[in-house]
Amino acid sequence: MGVLAILERTDWAPWARHWPLLFIGLTVFVAYNMDPEGWQTGRVGFWRQLLGLEVLQHRILLVLTALLGLAEWRVRSGRNPSSPWRYVFPLVFIVSGTVLLSHAHEVNDARSSFLMELTHLPMGLVVLVAGWARWLELRLPPPDGGRAGQWWGPALCALGALLLLYRDG
Repeated sequence: MGVLAILERTDWAPWARHWPLLFIGLTVFVAYNMDPEGWQTGRVGFWRQLLGLEVLQHRILLVLTALLGLAEWRVRSGRNPSSPWRYVFPLVFIVSGTVLLSHAHEVNDARSSFLMELTHLPMGLVVLVAGWARWLELRLPPPDGGRAGQWWGPALCALGALLLLYRDG
């Protein structure tokens, strides 16, 4: 997604403007694979699983991810570039980064818990950089907004790299 977002900014690949739709695929993939004992295997019901605070936080983040993809795709389609939908990307990233930095996992093994928290820290920081860079791009006048906007594409690339290296403990 980050590479496609950077390509879109260069105007070399106009088709790359559809990169936000990849957030929908990411949401589906993560929702299905994030808890092997959850609703998808039938062991624990969907609503019963939501009683756990950690699971609820993860589900909220998934909804935010899907919302982000749809809203940003709507903005990138070019139909109405000045619509309020353009603020969804930075707001969702800022909220998601804050949640990543502040939520805790209920794991009995202290080492696993520490490793999870340690991997969430850089992800949360990179997400916050992307969110605030996009916010500043929208709010600052040129050329300052353009300079700030150059940071969110590479931040998406960094998030992708962190997710590729992510392990649950």
